[in-house]
Amino acid sequence: GNGSSTSTSTSTGGGGIPSPRAQQACTRYVQSRCSALLDHAKIKRLLLVFDGRRCPLKAGTNREREARRQANLVEARRLRSEGRMAEAAEKYKLCVRVTDEMARIVARAVEDRYRSTTAGGTSTTATGSSTGEPRVACIFAPYEADAQLAKLCIDGRADAVITEDSDLLVYSATSGVPFPIIYKLDRDSGCCDVITMDWLLSPSPYDPSPDQRRLHREMVGRDDGSKKLAGV
Repeated sequence: GNGSSTSTSTSTGGGGIPSPRAQQACTRYVQSRCSALLDHAKIKRLLLVFDGRRCPLKAGTNREREARRQANLVEARRLRSEGRMAEAAEKYKLCVRVTDEMARIVARAVEDRYRSTTAGGTSTTATGSSTGEPRVACIFAPYEADAQLAKLCIDGRADAVITEDSDLLVYSATSGVPFPIIYKLDRDSGCCDVITMDWLLSPSPYDPSPDQRRLHREMVGRDDGSKKLAGV
């Protein structure tokens, strides 16, 4: 197949230059996930999609997320002051904000690592040219990554998406193009949930049930369709 796309969330603005320790930790994590997919899952090629600018339509949601991060930071500092380090560490994880600069540092490091190995098994030349595509390529979406991930599948540039964002279900339904969406991928066992909208979009010999018709109306006919998927 053409490959698999994965999403990497970033945030816009602030933060300055990330510390070398933070850069190394983020880079190692992303590279290890890439290697697991390429070497063990035998995926031909990966397209890592990073968020771009914040979507103006989600300004309210972004404010709520920032408020939660700040609340978690206050709680993390309180737990640390009480010597409850393990609990504090979990709260610190919830208030991490990845900046644009960090995303670009990680993207450069990932592309540099896989630049010499292409999907066709060839290597780059001394001048940087190559007879094949690199096994990992990084893409920065205009806004949020989920729309870009869907577009890659719709255009046939990717065969599946690895994500934790349920918005991909909405994009698949509204575009009329079903594609595999992989959720909860366990890096150790390889276990995951694979969801496709085939059941909703593909022609069938029987009429759709009332529940199927209702879900389709909510997904394609309402601005807040993604919020209706919480129980799916």
